[in-house]
Amino acid sequence: MSINHMDINKTQITFEEGYDLVTKIKTYCDVVGIYDYTRSTPTCIDPQDVIRKYIKTIYKKSLKLPDYFALFALLIEDGSASCWEEVMNNVTKCTWLDTDIKHCCCGHAITTCYEITNQITKESIVTGSDCIEKHGIVCLINELKEVKQTRKNIERQQKKKELVKSYNPEELQPCIDCKKYTIPFTSEKWVNSCLYNTGRYKYSPSKSDRDNACHRANQRL
Repeated sequence: MSINHMDINKTQITFEEGYDLVTKIKTYCDVVGIYDYTRSTPTCIDPQDVIRKYIKTIYKKSLKLPDYFALFALLIEDGSASCWEEVMNNVTKCTWLDTDIKHCCCGHAITTCYEITNQITKESIVTGSDCIEKHGIVCLINELKEVKQTRKNIERQQKKKELVKSYNPEELQPCIDCKKYTIPFTSEKWVNSCLYNTGRYKYSPSKSDRDNACHRANQRL
């Protein structure tokens, strides 16, 4: 299985302190009814924020963002880790998450949420891309790249559907050759002439080719 080392140089709390804290956190979560750290409920929009606030009440030392990330990583750990470097060993899944949560588990504000999952415990936490990249979690970084690209493709398709849905046939762009409004505004950016709008060109068109295309397009208007 891939080893997913976490950069401990960014963490100031010791593993032993973290383990004791996580034991208390799990008991607290049972008491208040937090069983999923990634899902909002009618009474709790951000379970991770509730946990961070609880940590501040039981741990009086000042914690930095990497410390909170480490604690949450330990919270979903499967019990095999004996140091911070091993906490992320079995966290090998990263997915985009549609949620009302607006903060990474470390506490910083994020606009895009990712859910990382321990494949042994099947438990997950919400994080931003920065924490995955800054902590040097190689396996998750590779997954993150794929998730980002998939998300971009989905958003591109959604925008295209929105354009088609709102398309008005009368809304056209001018051809760069004949200057007549013959190009649908939903066309790709490179479709800027009557000839390109036919979609049949393979080589650089001659002037007569372009003129003929404009003539045919204008006949259809």
